[in-house]
Amino acid sequence: MYVTRPLTALIDALAPPRCAGCDEVAAAALCERCVELLSSAPLPPPRRGDHGRILAALPHTGPARRAVHAGKYRGRRAAVSLLAALAAERLAPALAASPRPAAVVPVPLGVRRGRRRGYNQAELAAAALARLPGAGPVLPRLARIRETLPQVGMDRAARRANLAAAFTWTGVPLPGGCAVWLVDDVLTTGATLEAAAEALQRAGAARIEAVAMTDAPI
Repeated sequence: MYVTRPLTALIDALAPPRCAGCDEVAAAALCERCVELLSSAPLPPPRRGDHGRILAALPHTGPARRAVHAGKYRGRRAAVSLLAALAAERLAPALAASPRPAAVVPVPLGVRRGRRRGYNQAELAAAALARLPGAGPVLPRLARIRETLPQVGMDRAARRANLAAAFTWTGVPLPGGCAVWLVDDVLTTGATLEAAAEALQRAGAARIEAVAMTDAPI
């Protein structure tokens, strides 16, 4: 069930705000204890995708998982913004060794899913990464050209088939030979990032660094 922003505001007015990571009463979208737990969590090991390295900032467990779900299904955008800022901070050392990206590109939602949610969590993550030194601007020019099925419960092969030719680049092509950071909220099999990376390659990107806030391998 998705909760609209006006309804979330009404709920918060009637009840004390609670941490999206532990559901305890808190002044911020994530309480100090959850931020400490997230900051000390082990960094997931990099994965190797078809188009290069895939990095994730946090294991998809505990407060990170609950915050992502609160943002996705309960309209807790502020919690995702905080999680995105923490993710960018944790990934900054690894990304500093990479070529500076000409653009930071979020994985897009489908039109219907975007309307239900009201925002794209990957765009919040991309905005946080774009504030790192040397990063290019956020360019939300990837588009889903067809709606895809929800991927919960699908294995890697089914996800790849579901996402085949689902993305295209819109607007002017990317500078030839450029590097791009491709950003999603949750990394599972990597099929979404690989399908999106194919569209970026067709648009002119030569090096693609894929990044996610959390890693939830299946």
